[in-house]
Amino acid sequence: MKTILFLLIAIGMVGCDSDDSGNDNQTPDPNPIENPQKSKLLSNLQQIQNSSKILIGHQGTNIAGVGWRLNNFPNGDKSDFKDVSGKTPAVFGWEIAPNNESFNTTFDGITFDETMRLAIKAYENNAVNTFSMHPYRLDNNQNSWNTTPGYVTKILPNGAMHNQYKAWLDKLIIHFKKLKNSKGEAIPFIFRPYHEMDGGWFWWGTTACTDAEYIDLFRFTIDYMRNNGLNNMLVCYSPGYETTEVGYLKRYPGDKYVDILGIDAYHLSADPNSNNGANWNYNLQKLNVLKQVGLSKNKPIAWAETGQQNLTSNNYFTELTQFITTNNIQLSYMMFWANYTATVSNGGGEGFYVPYQSLNNTTLKNDFINFTNQPNYIFQNSQEAIYK
Repeated sequence: MKTILFLLIAIGMVGCDSDDSGNDNQTPDPNPIENPQKSKLLSNLQQIQNSSKILIGHQGTNIAGVGWRLNNFPNGDKSDFKDVSGKTPAVFGWEIAPNNESFNTTFDGITFDETMRLAIKAYENNAVNTFSMHPYRLDNNQNSWNTTPGYVTKILPNGAMHNQYKAWLDKLIIHFKKLKNSKGEAIPFIFRPYHEMDGGWFWWGTTACTDAEYIDLFRFTIDYMRNNGLNNMLVCYSPGYETTEVGYLKRYPGDKYVDILGIDAYHLSADPNSNNGANWNYNLQKLNVLKQVGLSKNKPIAWAETGQQNLTSNNYFTELTQFITTNNIQLSYMMFWANYTATVSNGGGEGFYVPYQSLNNTTLKNDFINFTNQPNYIFQNSQEAIYK
């Protein structure tokens, strides 16, 4: 979510010791062994979608909320989503924004180790983990919203900074390899890199690199991560604003590189001061394109980011359910964006995409509770074992 993420970017600069322990010269595995739980997860996502049920997720649900952060509830049991509904999301969204100075700190201001610990806990409770990222540039250490052209060519093969990019990936791979169950087995996760590539606000977007350069970046990144042992990784491709199949696929890296097809699409806020989101008809165009591409490629589809900023419509969740039901929208999962608390870095503001406990709006809370009571929505531990 570009607007809120920009407000929050300084949170990821919370001081932590850097972790430069990665081996920058890992030897790729030419024949990586397939992870059986990953294959089962992918199959189950498709089955859930075909059954007209939907896994419901929330970004950073136990990392931060309105008025609190993880350091106040280190066990990871606090969640605005859970406080209001009594249910825990079935999909946990995590954010990483590694930079050159402190690779060990996530976008949400917690360490990678803490992120992986919480992700393992979610897995043990039968939930799905999905990771997105807003990485800093290696050429100027500016954040993802620095769109000066030329950086992508520098980190591609034969580029001046290609070796630095591989070293950067090595560090990321080491952290993802910490995702193991009690038996020491690698646990599946969804990786959604370089999302909203059809917009012009990121250094991997349309104003900063060509379609061909983006595709090369995506392919190299996934090949490198898979060849260096991440056989437990599912990959999600997720544009943001395209309403045609041609537009959706213009930066598509190929079926070999993508397991899940996604879309980032928010609903227009009733607040006249907000330009964040689109109306239902516009979102329907995007989801119909997603459906058609999913059918043609036989891949599960996901509403990878959604919500209404600060929930200015008291019946938003009722409208959402009606929208899904009326239009026969079938998804593997749908994830609401994050709730966050006031900090100096975001100007003292608070934001939310699901209601929170102290919110003085009973109507909205009840609308959300009714949403979570719909029989076709799946929450943590309310579905069969998703990895078996």
